[in-house]
Amino acid sequence: MQHPWSLIITGIIFCLAGVYFFQRNAFEENKKLLMPVIVILAGIILISIGMARKLRLIE
Repeated sequence: MQHPWSLIITGIIFCLAGVYFFQRNAFEENKKLLMPVIVILAGIILISIGMARKLRLIE
């Protein structure tokens, strides 16, 4: 994944999937919210790396 836009788009997909799973699990009993939060954080990290590569802050 050397192209920065692929990292950004993958990060957005991770964030949207995390929000979906969080919303689905939030109102049910005995469901853990740790995994959706980890998926959202992974998406944020991917978006950050993609933006840093796009702005040539990292190589």
